[in-house]
Amino acid sequence: MGCAWGCEKHESNSDVAELPLNTLHNVTTPLSQAVATPDALSSTRSCGSLSSQFVQFADHKHAQGQRSPVYSWPCTTAYTPWPPANLDSIDFNPFDYDEDGLLLCLELIFTAPPLSLLQALSIPPEPFQEFLATVRGAYRANPYHNFRHAFQVVQTTYHFLLKLDLARLYQPDQLMCVLLACLCHDADHPGYTNAFQLNSHSPLALRYQTSPLEEYHAYIGTSLIQKSSLFPLLRNSIPNIKGFLSQMTRWILATDLKFHSENISALTWTGIGPWTEDPAFRLVVLGGLLQAADISNEVRADAVRALWAPCVADEFGHQHDLEAHLQLALTFKVPRAEMVIARDQTGFIQFICYPLYNALARLLPDFAVYVQRLD
Repeated sequence: MGCAWGCEKHESNSDVAELPLNTLHNVTTPLSQAVATPDALSSTRSCGSLSSQFVQFADHKHAQGQRSPVYSWPCTTAYTPWPPANLDSIDFNPFDYDEDGLLLCLELIFTAPPLSLLQALSIPPEPFQEFLATVRGAYRANPYHNFRHAFQVVQTTYHFLLKLDLARLYQPDQLMCVLLACLCHDADHPGYTNAFQLNSHSPLALRYQTSPLEEYHAYIGTSLIQKSSLFPLLRNSIPNIKGFLSQMTRWILATDLKFHSENISALTWTGIGPWTEDPAFRLVVLGGLLQAADISNEVRADAVRALWAPCVADEFGHQHDLEAHLQLALTFKVPRAEMVIARDQTGFIQFICYPLYNALARLLPDFAVYVQRLD
């Protein structure tokens, strides 16, 4: 297999695990603790950069700091019908399954035709199942930025790849990379925005000053991969594993909405001939699909959208309460009880969703159906 990441030469795989894979990943003591990989994570509550008042308030007022436990691999017999008939649909409802069921759905996305990524990369199921369960354990029980949201971003990207007939444009390691970026893009999210991190001088903001959350998620995701039994198998199958993890990092960092305009501009094709013939631009489009999946609530069925909206309001409401308690600048100007979900969604659709979805529709005419769903 050739180099999939636009590199001039392959990096040696022998010492990747011991080297920082990106200059952003120079932290020697990570900030949170996953059940399955205690050395990869340490508790945000013990970092000491915030006052005990902050910790006590956060613990008392909402349960976002409590991570979901990691379970042994679930059995498909608990879910009927199985497999889900609409796993490749934009209207798949992630609330129809508990988190064990979502793990099983994730396994299908990676293993079943037409992608069959584990087979293509010679990865047996058991190490991959263990990795999926570990990532699940790295997500906190936040109202919105939780494992269910991470699953939906994977599933929506999977839907785009199949519905738009794009999977054929990419090598198996590229598809594996973008789906793992989707899965890890909010790993160990604390339930508060970058604005809160910076205004409160949180431990994350002291370590990561550009995009505290996204830099941290990228660090956690790539660290979990390197510390897993999946990693040696990936190194054996992917010539440039360092490029693989660096690309995964770039895609996660790009989910920071401060780069939204820059991401949209990058989706402008100015080359000669079809964009599909340009390997580097194909990766830009793949990242655009991840970003579109991350904000895809508004193009899903009404029933699914209605389930997500109060989750978003609840998480933002928690942040409003904590900012008011700590006398910080209010990111959201109205308290939870006064939040108008419909109005907030309208602004989000107009200024965030439409520009990105229109940019993708200019490259992918069939993407126009999702633009129409925003109306």
